[in-house]
Amino acid sequence: MFVSQERFIADASHQLKTPLTILRGEIEIALKKNRTTEETQDLLKSQVLELGFLSRVVDNLLLLARVEGGVAFLLRTPVRLDEVVLEGISRFEKLARENNLTIKLDLDHGEGVADPFVVQGDEDLLKSLVTEMIGNAIKYSPRESSISVRVLDHADFVSLHFIDKGPGVPESDREKIFERFYRVPNKAVETQGSGLGLSIAKKIAEIHGGKITYNNNPLGGSHFAIEIKKV
Repeated sequence: MFVSQERFIADASHQLKTPLTILRGEIEIALKKNRTTEETQDLLKSQVLELGFLSRVVDNLLLLARVEGGVAFLLRTPVRLDEVVLEGISRFEKLARENNLTIKLDLDHGEGVADPFVVQGDEDLLKSLVTEMIGNAIKYSPRESSISVRVLDHADFVSLHFIDKGPGVPESDREKIFERFYRVPNKAVETQGSGLGLSIAKKIAEIHGGKITYNNNPLGGSHFAIEIKKV
């Protein structure tokens, strides 16, 4: 346990140190001499990007600290996962349009299902889960492609499926993608992330009595499937 904590602290420190080092270096460069308006704008844009990354890392670390508290810290209420997904998709509509991406939603609750798509869970954490998965699909999807999001109601659980047409995950990395701070090396896709998103998603699913699994999409891309128990 102590070894795991020490590794986590070391990894977290590295994630925080890198953008701080870049910011300090750029500020020192800016102070060394007078610069043109264009040069100053370029430096400020770079610093905004680093601050955004730093903010996301801190947010994810705080969220991870919360989910590590487990079931005892859940604020359970009835949550409609179809509404959570609809809200999540609406938040990414602008980003999807900018990348010429189409998000297709499929809802299936079968016949005679009482309270379709309703689970007993922590609404804020489930929103974070859906946001992470949609954001992840957009990040790895090629322009002018589509993302499929499916919400299926089963007898004892609701399943969420996020399917993209990105590069997928090599077989050698599939056991590692849910580890903290792990990022799949992929030169074909330029992405910036903390490597915490999928580990947080996994933990949120587990404390709701569910699980998350990964498979390569037979048509190319990734397929993440999540199960959330109804009770």
